[in-house]
Amino acid sequence: MNRIPVCQFFRLPGVLLVGTLVACADGLRPVGVWFDARGMSGVPEAFRPSLEPAHLAPLPFPGTQRYEVGWRSLHEVKVRDPLQTGHAAAAMLALHAGWAPADLPMGPIETADGRAYPLDEPVIGVFTSVLRPDPAARYGGLPPLGLVKLLTARGMTAHYSMKGDLAGVRRWVDAGWPVAMLVDGSRLGATTQALLWVVVHGADGQQVAIAGFPDGSRTVPVERLLPAWDADGFPFRGAAVVAEGIPR
Repeated sequence: MNRIPVCQFFRLPGVLLVGTLVACADGLRPVGVWFDARGMSGVPEAFRPSLEPAHLAPLPFPGTQRYEVGWRSLHEVKVRDPLQTGHAAAAMLALHAGWAPADLPMGPIETADGRAYPLDEPVIGVFTSVLRPDPAARYGGLPPLGLVKLLTARGMTAHYSMKGDLAGVRRWVDAGWPVAMLVDGSRLGATTQALLWVVVHGADGQQVAIAGFPDGSRTVPVERLLPAWDADGFPFRGAAVVAEGIPR
């Protein structure tokens, strides 16, 4: 019988491995997510990636489907400040799921789904009042766990993954639930080199529909999205947040 080497963690200069090592017949193979340790030093302790296997695994399957009128469309909440893209993404996911705040000024009824939506600045203010954007952050002002907390505070069931699970993103979008993703905006035409939260709300073959850019939504090829999502050199790579349920 061949002896399998004993698993143990190892470290490289300037690099942190979050995950495990799997013993194989030909040696140890790392399974997990790599982070730039220098970039991670700026992430508040409470929001650093969890070592829990669930966050290193693919996205869970959606437990429900939402095929309301206009489900393929998405009301876009626009922001000028890159540090508020996470809060805008939270607003878009909650509004798409049916959140209808009655105490905010509303815009006109939209033809895609027959709904009126709150004006952008007031609705973003609802979420920034819960978690303020981090001005020193390079991740859209809000790390993945922060976005999860905003959505669960509204009563939704939310999950995040650092796996870069494109198949999982497609499953959630096909079930009628948009997906928030952290991407390197400069690789998708944004003017600043920083991580931005965007929302994927459609996938057709090798094209994906994305909302959340300061200059508006766009459709991009998958081969262009993937390197931006990998976000080489940034503290969070392959991050996605999903949520389902009717928010309050």
